[in-house]
Amino acid sequence: MAKSIKKLLSLVMAVIMVLSLIPAVYADEEVTEPPAAPAYTTNAAGWVEIETGSQLNKWFYNKGDGQDYILVNATEAITAKLVLTADIKQNVTASVGSSGSDIEHNIILDLNGHTITATHASRIFALYKGSLTIMNSKDEGGLIGTGASNTGVVGSMLYAAYGSTLNLVNVNITLTENTFPNKGGGVIGGNEGATINIIDSVLDGGNTGHSTTGGVLHIE
Repeated sequence: MAKSIKKLLSLVMAVIMVLSLIPAVYADEEVTEPPAAPAYTTNAAGWVEIETGSQLNKWFYNKGDGQDYILVNATEAITAKLVLTADIKQNVTASVGSSGSDIEHNIILDLNGHTITATHASRIFALYKGSLTIMNSKDEGGLIGTGASNTGVVGSMLYAAYGSTLNLVNVNITLTENTFPNKGGGVIGGNEGATINIIDSVLDGGNTGHSTTGGVLHIE
């Protein structure tokens, strides 16, 4: 009899333990939220200093999991000034906003006499919402695309759409390899009501095998 009571008590305790875990599991599911955008610091002049491609990509969505990108995880519009402190040779695939978001960030990138060199054949900067200003406060430096592709549709080095605004000020932009049998491959492209302002800048390159949908400046 004592053994039966002991056994019954053990069973009751086990059931209680299992039941006590169930609310905790559901509670965790209910409060799960995406991680907050990483904090960032600025220098005395209010600029965020960037010296690597990885640091630059942290600001933008570059086809990753999006878990620690500043603009992607921001719940409110961000106005920020980024300044390069070194040449960047790692590939950059940076997007500002998306067609599915209403957040309009305002980002300024000062090349500060440095160069961003991308070896891939896809877009280096794409703008879907808000504004992106790429400027160069010095005469040296610029954007260089060296990627080439023999298949598929390849987007322009810089692209703007959905009513966004792309400003280029005193920037040298060079596409060194660009022969595509299909379409794409322009230096700058835009559609869907975007505004593109090009001021005191040089665009070089844009050879394409499909002249009706490529070239240096292509507006759909």
